Amino acid sequence: MAYMNIDYLSINMTGMLGDYGIIRSGSYGKLLKKYYAENKNDAASGSSSTTQSKLMSVKSEADDLKASAESLTVQGSKSLFAEGNRDKIATAVNKFVSDYNDTVKGASETKNKDISRYVSSMTFQTNAYKTSLEKVGIKVNGDQTLTVDTTKLKEAKLSDLKTLFSGSYSYADSVANKAEQISKLATKASGFPTYQSNGMFGTTSQYQSYNWYL
Repeated sequence: MAYMNIDYLSINMTGMLGDYGIIRSGSYGKLLKKYYAENKNDAASGSSSTTQSKLMSVKSEADDLKASAESLTVQGSKSLFAEGNRDKIATAVNKFVSDYNDTVKGASETKNKDISRYVSSMTFQTNAYKTSLEKVGIKVNGDQTLTVDTTKLKEAKLSDLKTLFSGSYSYADSVANKAEQISKLATKASGFPTYQSNGMFGTTSQYQSYNWYL
């Protein structure tokens, strides 16, 4: 004759009834909703963090592009073209192209409409200079990035290089201006604080606006 452990049966029945009671009362459903809501918030937070990281990367890339473009636009005795050192010019132009490509690629990853608009304006202007750029060894690729033929660049006429890169209203000056705007838009979209002329740190995003006094 088989004997059943009454205590064991009692404990298991109590547990089953307890689980049934939780399910029937709706507590179980509430717990599930809370669990999925928390995970959804975590996922949203992670997505926001990734977007912010991409925006700040674009800001850094645009700042680098502005700096490299401005190094070419310098006029007078400090101009690279006045010195006529082909190696220095090639190094500066290659840096400019590298920063340009990083900005174009990085901006496409942010999916930010305002940034994309400025990048499109920049690449449109680059295409307007396509013939002049190719003349000095810079090719405009299908993905809107640039490629440098350093040998051809070093052999290019200084006058052609100077027309493209030196001084105000040159191609490089135009890119520097666009890069500055891209940097500002990336900062604004990310919500990161920036130093303002009124002695405050401020930031504006689509959600909030704060100021940090020094």
